[in-house]
Formats: sequence, structure tokens, C-alpha cells
Amino acid sequence: MAHRGDTIASAFASQLKAYIANAGVNASELARQAGLPRRTVANWLNGEARRPRYWEDVLKIARSLALTTAQTDDLLHCAGFPSLVHLRRHSPHHPLLKERTVQALEGELGGWVIAILGESEGRLLGDLPPTKAVYILEHTLYLAEVLGRTEFNTRLRLELGMCLYALGRYRDAYQAFAATLHCASGYPLGEIVAQALPMILWTLAQSDFAAAEGDSYAGMLERLYPDLEDEPVRLRGLNALGMWAAYRRHYGDAEQYYTALQVLAEGVASPEGERYGLIALNNLGDLFARCHDLARAENYFEQASAYVERYPALLPAAVPLWVNRGIAQSSQGHYAAALIYFDRAASYCVMEKTPSLAFVITVNRGDALLHQRDMRGAAAAFEQAQDFSEAGASPEIDVLVTGVITAFKNGEGDHLLIDQGYNKVIAYTRR
Repeated sequence: MAHRGDTIASAFASQLKAYIANAGVNASELARQAGLPRRTVANWLNGEARRPRYWEDVLKIARSLALTTAQTDDLLHCAGFPSLVHLRRHSPHHPLLKERTVQALEGELGGWVIAILGESEGRLLGDLPPTKAVYILEHTLYLAEVLGRTEFNTRLRLELGMCLYALGRYRDAYQAFAATLHCASGYPLGEIVAQALPMILWTLAQSDFAAAEGDSYAGMLERLYPDLEDEPVRLRGLNALGMWAAYRRHYGDAEQYYTALQVLAEGVASPEGERYGLIALNNLGDLFARCHDLARAENYFEQASAYVERYPALLPAAVPLWVNRGIAQSSQGHYAAALIYFDRAASYCVMEKTPSLAFVITVNRGDALLHQRDMRGAAAAFEQAQDFSEAGASPEIDVLVTGVITAFKNGEGDHLLIDQGYNKVIAYTRR
């Protein structure tokens, strides 16, 4: 009958031989790399020594063979020792275990970075709910800082800011974008201008804070813009400058930026050029609607709608257009027409991935239904809006939405149109 010690010795020797063969080294080379006596390693392999006396020797072997965490646990098990997790629990400060922890972190970091920044080119994040993407990015940033892998910080913070923006966490998004610029000294200029600076402006415009800082960032973008050669970068830059000018109520400047954007987009023969052609027309329509020039606004909105018919692939990107057309119709008291546009926007909007936009759609849809005295439909729309209000609105607005829903439940929906809190919610979605 074989003794347990013999079984362990046989299993350990067999597994160690397999790992040595995979690594392409011999016993003498392994002993030298691991800092162990050659005779000791030879005894393990030929079974003269039943197993290593110390788990530290197994970790030295694993390090020299570049074994994974799972393979190291396997070798420890064959030698009769507990797993790495168990060893860390009892000896957390042991140098070999700390080294293994860093190696494991680095391997995990590599997996995250490859998934986020590698072959997917960001598409992986687009397939995830923003909350999940934020978790992944924050986790990866933490690991990058632990390991001093600063070369990933710029891209990771930029992606984090994008996800936070989609969630309506504008202050957090602003901090992520500002950090992107701070650590981007070695990054290509066009990449920064194309994404970080414009997104900072969009974020500040959505959150109504730090307007003076926004003016500074807009000035920075305007100074850099003439030196940009990449057309998609120029498109993004012009769009952001126009948006910021409109937000600051410099409507003449905004019109010039958007008109320049329209001209530039017409000369860019690519899906990006087509998309910004639609954006320019929609923005010009929205601009004139804000200036109460509804005839010119409708003209640009009609051009934008015709543009979408010309390029059907742009339908998902047309959601802001349908929202703006719906709001313009509501402002004129044409609530049935407004509902058509809000319903169209809702049908193309991926609500769970863009909760801030979903909040705008559902609130304005509820308002149109309320004006048509459809109390049940309006109440349902505002209850749906509440699902997105945590991400799509400030805490104050979130509370006001709850008050609106309570009014419907209490049969007081008829009084909402003259309620100050209700009108504050509507105004919030039409900034």
C-alpha cells in the first residue's frame, strides 16, 4: 500500500516535471534561478525527497517558472501546502507573498486594460451598463496607481469621465476630465482636444457650476483649434465651442460656430462627417428656438429631418433632434405633435445607457400628456422618469419629481401646471 507521503511526492514530482518541460528549462537552470541547491531540486524530481519542507521554496520555483496563480496553487497543493489565499491570510507581510500579490494585480490589470483599451477599441464599454463600466474603470485605475502604471491613466480617466457623464454624474465626470488633462502631458494633442476639452465644456454646461472655469477651457480650445489638422477633431472642437457659446447666451458666436461646423461637415466624406452634419442642423434649430425665432428653428429642424432620411444610419443619433422638435412643439402648445416626437425619441433612445437623456424624454412626454389632460399617462411617464432621475437630475430635481408623482397619486394632477416645483422640473430639462 502506498503511503500518503509517497503519493504527495509522486504528485509533486510529476507536476513539477510538467511545468519545467513547459518552461523549457532544465533542473540546474531552475535551481539557479530560484536560488535553491541543485541537489534539492533533483531530489524533488526523482522522488528522493518526498516534498519541499517549506512553502517558500515552492513559491520560489513558481516565480522562476512564471506560473500563474492557479498553477502556483496547484503546485502548492501537490506539495501538501495550502493555497496562496490561505497563506496570505496568515502571513500577509511575507515578501514572497507580497511579490505574488503584485504579480496577480499586474495580471489582473493587464486583463482589464486589454479588454477596455485593446482590440475592442472602447466598444466593450459601449456594451455594458454605465454603472458596470464605471466600476471596471475605477478598479483598473486603482490597480494602475498601485503598480505605478501611469501610461494608462490618461485613457482610463477619459473613458471614466465619458461613463460618468452618461450617468448624469456631472461633477464626478468633470473631475475625471480635468484629471485627464492633468496627466496628459505626453499624450497626442489632437486626442486631448478631440475628447477631453469638449467633454469638459459639455459637463459644465449640464451641471451649472464653474462657468468661469468653462470659459477658460473654451479659450484654451479656441486657441488650439487653428493648429488642428485632423478633421474629426476639428468637428468635435467646433461643436463644443458652439455649445458653450450658446450656454453662455452668446448666441451670435454660437451661430457662427455651428454654421462653420455645418460647412466643415459637408466636406468630410465619412460617417463622422454625416453625423456632425446632422448635429450642426439640429443645434442651429435649437439655437433659434431658444432665441424664440421659431420659424428659423423649424426650418433647420426640417433640414435635419430630411438629412436623417437621406442617411438612415443616423436614426439612433437623431434622438436629440426628436427631443428638440418635441420641446419646440410643446412651447407652441402643439402637444399632440410634441408627443409624436417624444415617442420617436423614446423608441430610438437606449434608456438604460443614457439615463440623463431618458430623463429629459420622459419628463417632457409626461408634460405633454398632462397638458392633454391624460392624467394616467402623465403619471406613468413621471414614474418612469423617476427611474432615471437619480442619474439624470440633481438631488433637488429628484425630490421635486417625487412630489409630482405624489400629486398624481393624491388626485391633484390638475394643479401641477401652476405648481412652481413642477415648472422647475420642466425648465431643468429644457436648459
